[in-house]
Amino acid sequence: PATAGAGAGDNGEVTFTVTAGANGEPASYDYEYWVSGDEANVTAGTSAEAEWTLTLAVNQSYSWRVRANCGASDGASRWTEGNDFYLCGTFVVSEDNPFVENFAVDNRLLCWTAIGNNSAEHPSNWAIMNDSEGRRWATNGDYYGDIYLVSPSIQLPAEGRAKFSFTENIDYANYYSYDGQNSVYVVTEDGSVSTTEPVWAPETVVNGVFEREFSLDAYMGQTFRLIFKYEGNNAHRWFITDVRVGMDTAYRVTAAVAATADERGTA
Repeated sequence: PATAGAGAGDNGEVTFTVTAGANGEPASYDYEYWVSGDEANVTAGTSAEAEWTLTLAVNQSYSWRVRANCGASDGASRWTEGNDFYLCGTFVVSEDNPFVENFAVDNRLLCWTAIGNNSAEHPSNWAIMNDSEGRRWATNGDYYGDIYLVSPSIQLPAEGRAKFSFTENIDYANYYSYDGQNSVYVVTEDGSVSTTEPVWAPETVVNGVFEREFSLDAYMGQTFRLIFKYEGNNAHRWFITDVRVGMDTAYRVTAAVAATADERGTA
């Protein structure tokens, strides 16, 4: 084939399109795809058309290739190379499938939305930085707000309990005191950050590395986005990593024990 491309749709649907070369339309196309870096586990298929659609897991990086079959025993073209894409979409959380983000893929904010302050004098936005141990963090690129880091869409099941956690690293909080503040919002699909109360907004900013954890029980059965908001005027540095939204398995075990006790009766 002359060219090949992939376009992402909704709910994990990806449409692959191939443009035939100078020799005309082939009889069919062979294709292969795999999670980037895991070429040992390849999924293969054949399409009689130059366009086909597959449903893949979202928030994942993929590689793929295609070749044309011209009908003869030796009529297959060479495989195309260099076809890679990252599929964004609503991440559906389950007990076995938590949402986890440590910004380690391609050193980019994949499927996240960074909203800068649009300041002509002190422009600032979110970026990825590595520490001395190779750990990757999302951080404010300058010391001025207000800037927002918005997660991909996340969906929780209707039953059970869920938790949201992240690791933060704060620096330069002792050097400046110009209205620096960090906060986190959970905004449902029909919500707005301007009208939503933060789930976490400490009054002070202190240097150090901290593990933060919050209940998401109020959002069971809903689809939402996490929003990290940095505020300041030549203020501190805020680093974020290990963002996780998962089910509270301790609650499931407790509920199972309680149900067993009810079946046996009480004295």
